[in-house]
This record gives sequence, C-alpha cells and structure tokens, in this order.
Amino acid sequence: MLNTKSSSPGQLGHLASVNMKALLILGLLVLSVAVQGKKFERCELARTLKKFGLAGYKGVSLANWMCLAYGESHYNTQAINYNPRSKSTDYGIFQINSKWWCNDGKTPKAVNGCGVSCSALLKDDITQAVACAKKIVSQQGITAWVAWKNNCQNRDLTSYVKGCGVDPNQNLKMAKGNTFLPVEFLVMRMDRERLEHSSFLKLQLRYGIIDKIPAEGKVFERCELARTLRRFGLDGYNGVSLANWMCLIHGESRYNTQVTNYNPGSKSTDYGIFQINSKWWCNDGKTPRAVNGCGVSCSALLKDDITQAVACAKKIVSRQGITAWVAWKHKCRNRNVSSYIQGCKL
Repeated sequence: MLNTKSSSPGQLGHLASVNMKALLILGLLVLSVAVQGKKFERCELARTLKKFGLAGYKGVSLANWMCLAYGESHYNTQAINYNPRSKSTDYGIFQINSKWWCNDGKTPKAVNGCGVSCSALLKDDITQAVACAKKIVSQQGITAWVAWKNNCQNRDLTSYVKGCGVDPNQNLKMAKGNTFLPVEFLVMRMDRERLEHSSFLKLQLRYGIIDKIPAEGKVFERCELARTLRRFGLDGYNGVSLANWMCLIHGESRYNTQVTNYNPGSKSTDYGIFQINSKWWCNDGKTPRAVNGCGVSCSALLKDDITQAVACAKKIVSRQGITAWVAWKHKCRNRNVSSYIQGCKL
C-alpha cells in the first residue's frame, strides 16, 4: 500500500542512506555471482563436450574428459588456481596453465601454446577452452592433467556420463582398423581373469591407451578410513584437520591402498593411499636418483595396513606442509570439506 504520509528531511536523509547501503550490498552480490562463473550440471557438460567432438578425441573417452573436468574445476568455467613455484596460474574448466598454453600478461616467460588469452578460457562459452584442451591432449596426451592421473586413471568412470543420454561406450581410439573400448567398460563386464587375457585390453596396452590393469587393493569405506586416520593421530597433526586428510586421500587415491601412477616427466611413480612419490620419499628400485626421504620401500606403501604410509605422510607434511599434495590444492584448499567426516561418529 502506498504511504501518503509526508516525511521530514531527517527521515529522507536516513532513507537515502539506507537505500545507498542496499544498492552497495546488491552490487557486491552481483559481482560475487559474476566471479563464480557458469558451473555446468554434469549431464549438461557431458552433452556439451560431446557436441564439441571430445568423445573419443585422441583416444580419450567422454567419461575421462568428464572426470578430468570435475577433478580440475568441478565443472566451473571461472575456476582459477595460482601456482607459486612456477608463478603461473591455471584457468577455467580445464585448468589450463598460463606458463605454457595461454597468456595472462603476468606469467614470466609464458609460451602461449594455444595462442589465446587466459581470460578467454574463463568464459561461459567454452569453445576456446575446448580448442586449447584438444591441442594439449594432441601434444602431451591426457596425462598432462595431474587431476586425471590422480583421480581418473585406471578407474571406472561410467558414473560421470550415466543417465545423460550420451553413449558411455564411446570408442577410445581407432587405429590400424581396430576399435578400442574404454577400459572402464571392460572392467564392468568381465571378471579379472578374463580381463587380463582380453584381446581388447591387450590392444589398449599395446597402443598406450592404458598402462596397466587396475590394482585391486583395499578400498576403505569413508568412515572406516576416518576412524583409522584418527587412531593413527592424523586429526590435527601439523595443523591439518582430519577432514582435510580425508579430502586429500579421496582426491589422490579414492581411499585405495594399491593405487600407483607413473609420472613420465620425472620417471617416478606415486604409490598408495597417499600417492607418495618414489623420487623423493620411497624406494622402488627403478626411479633414477631417488632420495627415499621416508626410508621405506614403495611396496610397503601399498599394503592394506597403512601404518607405514601414515608415518611417511606425517614426515612429508612436517617438512613441506599439506600443499605438497597437488590433489589437496586442487580439490580441498579453501573449500568446505566437512562432508568427508560427516556422520562418522568420531
């Protein structure tokens, strides 16, 4: 109802002040929304990536692209992460790096391999981001993305495209007249003995689409692991909360004790539930100039009993902090991680 009662000058001044504050708050809210960017729904992104021709591009299935994008940015077009060591920044839904692939005008000695402004990779329209991702995977393969190696390699990824109306069994690669099926498709449909002797799998191994059969270690239940880590004294150890340890491990190994990932650049391998590296912290007998900072065999880090893995993780975090783990920086830092221990009755 319109109020026809006249107001005094003092009241008008007060109202004007209130209105200015309201406009300022509204402006800040609008700015905040703009910074968040577009965050794709899972199936929306799956259909978009398929439309852009990423399904099967350079031997990478749509499910792998989806897992990669989730691990890098949680499907957020405006995700940005600064890397202090290289003084570079990762941009956008694929977290493309300003040192090698785009130009942000501030990264020292930037190469700009995609010939694109980094700001273009933050747009809701991901055309340029996809084009750059295609160039990266063409030159370096899918292992160029750390999040893919940590979260997707040798895992069943069908859930990333399930129910989206896209073909989850998109061929990985066509070469020499052979069709290669995604390993996650094979794992779901064969027992391990048949899988090891599968001609499909042998072809994928031969042409480098996968590097090994997925390991079958102990995969902890979430609350089981939370209670185990607390018993080992990790809750609050070196200032790191139990929820952050849980998030770190989920990002690195999905709670699997026998995960291994090879890093071609350093010729080293990450082992176990914490993905501890053979170049610096353990000895696998094959990594050149290994330091073995934990004084432990890498194979000991693959045991279901994680006593030695925890001891080594404690040493790492004591010397380098939690940022020694890339997965923590990408998936846990500055985020609400309470869900990792929710309902565990600790």
